[in-house]
Amino acid sequence: MAFVGIVLWFLLAAWSLSAFWQHIDELGSTYPKITKLGAMAGEVALVSLIWWHCFNKHINVRKWSLIFSIALAAAILVHAGALRGMGEAKTAQQTAEDRLEEKLTRMSKEQMKETKRRADVAKGAQKQLADAVRAGNDNVKNSSILPRWYLDGWMYSVLFILSLFFVGCAFWMMMNKEDIDANFDGIPDRLQEPTAPQVSQSRQLPAPPSLGNSGGFPNEIDAHATGRLEGKDSRR
Repeated sequence: MAFVGIVLWFLLAAWSLSAFWQHIDELGSTYPKITKLGAMAGEVALVSLIWWHCFNKHINVRKWSLIFSIALAAAILVHAGALRGMGEAKTAQQTAEDRLEEKLTRMSKEQMKETKRRADVAKGAQKQLADAVRAGNDNVKNSSILPRWYLDGWMYSVLFILSLFFVGCAFWMMMNKEDIDANFDGIPDRLQEPTAPQVSQSRQLPAPPSLGNSGGFPNEIDAHATGRLEGKDSRR
């Protein structure tokens, strides 16, 4: 189970981190390397949850780590898918802009041959191209499955906060000593501790033999001793 979980995590990290890092490069961050390290918070938290689900001694930690890992993996995949979709839309938009630029350049050259206001024609073509590029950027963000305000700044912060929340909950559950299951049988160790055998109070000891009237010996012993003494006296 641990091997399968680690392999799936590796494939997910390869898919998501490549999308995150490409997006960071497109944003033109001032510190790209540090920013890329921060974008790995979700993947680091995910592999920790997988490890705790497989090897942690606390029953609740194992159970909730599985739930948290599924939720976090789904969130990472949604964000990576949104960025992949934006990349495809941006590629299509770039192709359309290149075609528009070629068309405007050709039209501008034809118009400038027929008029003396070449500067005005060039400015008009540049303005039309700039408007098309601006509208294209808006269309790229609007084509994403995530809202635009979320993509403009909250995306990586939400993943980081979600990772901290899940890891913090796991740490909090590790403080509980009542659900420790060291042998991984699903039953807390405190319910499997051996108990000392209890001695039954209903058993009674056998009664001691009754004492004779002579004050210290049983009746049978007195009779036997008396008989021997009488026989010894009669022989005399």
